[in-house]
Amino acid sequence: MTIEEKISNYIAVLKEYNKTTNVYSKSAYDKLDFHIEDCKLLGFHMKQKGPIFDFGSGSGLPSIILSIIKPNTRIFAIDSTLKKSTFLNHVKSELDLENLTVVHQDVLSFLRTEKTRARYITAKAFAPLPKLLNICEKIKFKGQELWVPISKNQKLEIQEMNLKGSCFIESDSHIFLKYLL
Repeated sequence: MTIEEKISNYIAVLKEYNKTTNVYSKSAYDKLDFHIEDCKLLGFHMKQKGPIFDFGSGSGLPSIILSIIKPNTRIFAIDSTLKKSTFLNHVKSELDLENLTVVHQDVLSFLRTEKTRARYITAKAFAPLPKLLNICEKIKFKGQELWVPISKNQKLEIQEMNLKGSCFIESDSHIFLKYLL
């Protein structure tokens, strides 16, 4: 199965599952293609090898897409909400994503017990940036990167924060904060 076929299957599974269990806002279906492209671009920019932690994986964006496009990379989809973790496990099974580990746990609890060190951390709508940065500061190690898809307004707010070690990666209408921890 090609990458695009797996992504199409993911969309079909998401929409079917979402009929009975809300894991993705139905009013945002018109933005789903944009969010998937966001995730694909994110994976393209993550050039170094190493595990990826996705905080607050929710409906699988970006963890599922990263797992599809980076089949040789360990992806950890971390979400404390049972219905979302259940959905992520369902997708993992349906799409045979052997490189995906679904973690039904609070991020901080997970980080206290997990021995794997992430090369990359993603968080698409997990928490406000100051809270996310605070969590990342507790676990950082040399060379680790935080990648967050952001909006134009968020970019302006972040520029005002003057984060040392951060930069913005832009591609068409997609913007990412890259922050070296």
